[in-house]
Amino acid sequence: MPPTLPELRQTMYDLLQDVNGLRREIYAMPTPGSGAHAIPQDRWEALVQAEKKLADAEKDLAAAEEPADPIISTKKDSLFLGMDSTGLEVTVNLTMSPVPTSFYHLLEKNQDPLVICTVQFLKDTHNTPAGVTPIRRVRVTSFIEGYSARAVDTVELKLNQKKEFRQSPTLFPRRMRKIRELTSATLNVMVEDLDTHRVEIHKTSPVRLLARQAALLEVKNPQTGQSVDLKPYLAAFVTPNDKRVLTFLNAAVEKHPRRHLVGYNNLSERDASGNVIPKNDIVTSQVQAIYEALQAAGITYVDSIVYFNPDSSATGQRLRLPRESLRAKQANCLDGAVLFASLLEAASLSPAIAIAFGHAVVGWETWRGSGEWSYLETTWIKDHPFTEACKCAEEWVTQMALLAGEAKRLEIRSLRTVNKITPIE
Repeated sequence: MPPTLPELRQTMYDLLQDVNGLRREIYAMPTPGSGAHAIPQDRWEALVQAEKKLADAEKDLAAAEEPADPIISTKKDSLFLGMDSTGLEVTVNLTMSPVPTSFYHLLEKNQDPLVICTVQFLKDTHNTPAGVTPIRRVRVTSFIEGYSARAVDTVELKLNQKKEFRQSPTLFPRRMRKIRELTSATLNVMVEDLDTHRVEIHKTSPVRLLARQAALLEVKNPQTGQSVDLKPYLAAFVTPNDKRVLTFLNAAVEKHPRRHLVGYNNLSERDASGNVIPKNDIVTSQVQAIYEALQAAGITYVDSIVYFNPDSSATGQRLRLPRESLRAKQANCLDGAVLFASLLEAASLSPAIAIAFGHAVVGWETWRGSGEWSYLETTWIKDHPFTEACKCAEEWVTQMALLAGEAKRLEIRSLRTVNKITPIE
C-alpha cells in the first residue's frame, strides 16, 4: 500500500532534520588546524545523498497531492449563471499559491500571472436581430482585497470566440512591507456582461501571501501540479544600492592593500617592486578586502530551517536582506551569499550565487567577460582565513558537479540584463 499524505509529510520532515544536521556539521565547522581545511569525502557524500533523498521525498509528496480545481467554472458549478442564461462560459484558475510578495512585481504577467480567466461566448441569449453578428462585451476584474489595485480587461467576443485573460493585480508596497508571516487574504474575481450590465460571476477565493523576507525557490502551479523554478529571483535580494551596503564598502577599502576598490577597471596595477599585477589577482584582492571587512565586523553564521509551506506547494527559506545581515551581524549560507554578492556588485564586480539542494556559496567572475568563476564559502567568514573559505567553496562546487550535477550558478549581471530582475530595494 502506498504511503498516505501524512506519512509522506512526516518522511519529508524527518529527512529535512537529517539534512539540517549534516549542513551544520559541514558548514559550521570550528576553526580547522593548520592546513586542515578539507572536509572529509564521506561527509560530502553523506550530505549529497541526504539532499537527494529529501528532493525525492518532495517530488513524491507533490505527486501524491491532487491538482486544485479551478476557483470558478460555470461549466461545472450549477450555482453560477452560465451558457443557458448568459451564453458565456467562464473558467478562472489561480496559478500560484503562496504569492512571493518580495518579487511578485518582477514576474511577467504573460508568463507567470496570478490569475488566468477564460471566457467563451457560446450561445446568443440576447435575441440579436437576423443579419447582425452577435457580440458580447465582457469585463474581467481581479484584486486582492486590501492588498492590491484592480486588474481590469475588457474585450468584445463574437459568437464561439474564446478569450484568455492573464492578470496580476499590482500589490500595494506599503502593505507588503507589513507582512512578516504567511498571511491569508481574499482574492476577488468578477466577470461582467457590459451589454446587459449583469454580473456573470463575482467570487472570492482565499490566497496566501508570503512575508517579504521569504525567498521562494520553487512553487507549484495549483492546477497543473508542475513546479516553477524561482531561484533566479534571488537576484532581487541582491541590493547593491542600499545605503548600508554602500557605506560598508568604506570598511572594505580600509582592508585593501592599496586602499581602493576598482572593480575591473584597473588593467595596469603594479606591486611594490614595479611588476604588473595579474588581472585575476587585482580582482581577488578586492574580494579578500570585502571578506576581511565582514570578518572584522563580526558576521556570524547561523543555521536556518528551510521555509515550510503547509501543503508543500512551495519551498524556500527566510532570507535576511543585506542591510539586515549587516545590522544583526548574522547570516546563514543564503543570507551571506546575497550579502556578499551585494557588496561585490556595489564594488563594480560581477557576482554570482551558486546554489544546490539546501546550500549556497557566492562567486565572482575572475575578470569581466572571462567566463571563469571563483567561489567563496560565506559561512566560514567568522573563523576562517580567506584562502580556506575559497578552498571550501571550490570543493563544494566540485562535489556538487561530480556527485550530484545539481549546482546552479545564478549570474547576477545576466539576470539583471536578460531577465530584468532588479533589486527589491
